[in-house]
Amino acid sequence: MRPAPAFDRFKWTDAIAPWVVARLLIAVSYVAAESVAAGSTDAELHVRVNRGLAVWDGDWYRQILASGYDGIPAEARRFFPFYPIVAKGVSWLTFGNGPLALAIVANGFALVAMVLLGRLVLDVTSDSDLARRSVWWLALFPSSAVLVMSYGESLALTLSLGALLCLRKDRWGLAALFSIGASLTRPVGVLMVVPILFELWDRRDDIRGVFPLTKAAGVLASPFIGLGLYLLWVEGHFGNGMEPIEIQGRLRAGLQDPFTRLWDAIVLTLRESQLDAPNLAFALGFIVLLALMVRRLPLGWSAFALVTLLVSLSAHNIDSIGRYGIMAFPFVVGLATLIDTERRTTIALALSSGGLVALTIMSLVGTYTP
Repeated sequence: MRPAPAFDRFKWTDAIAPWVVARLLIAVSYVAAESVAAGSTDAELHVRVNRGLAVWDGDWYRQILASGYDGIPAEARRFFPFYPIVAKGVSWLTFGNGPLALAIVANGFALVAMVLLGRLVLDVTSDSDLARRSVWWLALFPSSAVLVMSYGESLALTLSLGALLCLRKDRWGLAALFSIGASLTRPVGVLMVVPILFELWDRRDDIRGVFPLTKAAGVLASPFIGLGLYLLWVEGHFGNGMEPIEIQGRLRAGLQDPFTRLWDAIVLTLRESQLDAPNLAFALGFIVLLALMVRRLPLGWSAFALVTLLVSLSAHNIDSIGRYGIMAFPFVVGLATLIDTERRTTIALALSSGGLVALTIMSLVGTYTP
């Protein structure tokens, strides 16, 4: 790796343009979806489009913010609490308007996540151009609507990136707190144990003595601490601490090995229905991307992407696999690494933006689960 010259920086303002462009594209998608709804007699379609950013998972977060976990269906317990907690904390800015508070938190932390991604990539690679391309890919990836909608992904991604940056800056306590927050926001936050483990291994020569070993163990355990805290609360409040995991397992229609699940998706798409086609495209794309990027990125990042992909494909229901790919940030960095010229980047991002608009419209009309 070349050393970064004094002028080689990633400023927070470098994230503003991709952040704004992504939101303009989502706005275009909503206008298109409203046009579809206007010509339809489907009452459910009108309700879905009128929810604005609080669609799909966003509607569950809206209910949790309004009523807590009591008095709403048990399915809500699979949505971890930190995102609605943060939204509750800022709801005074919206005069109690819960959906607006959720949207502010999601979009505000999306900008923070883009800044942190740029700085992490620069810190690891000393390549500011790569850092900027990575941020553009994060903003305009076809499944990036979840960083605009009222989803917890923006917050979870911010906390995950913050944990890795703090770990690299020897701020171990903050790294552990951020990691706990990530797994309190989304259950896949527990997978942060993979890049944390590799980061600790890379600095194993510095971890000697009781105190350094204790700090390292605390950081390594932090993703499980966040998960455990929520499950313990559910145990005490509802009597079954494993219920969030069990509900998620039922919705994913049970476990299935990734290889047969991928083959089933191919057969289903070719013979019966194309509704699974976006998920199949994401799965195949991530596999190819992982194979191409594995030698270009740190080993811990590739391992994190691999584990996330395996978990995503290890279920009969692989809806939202594109969203899992966003959480595994090495995929977007891998794209930025492979597509490294200005002309190719412009063309590829334009195509990706078209995919973002198309999938957002499909999400709003109910034919795709973001």
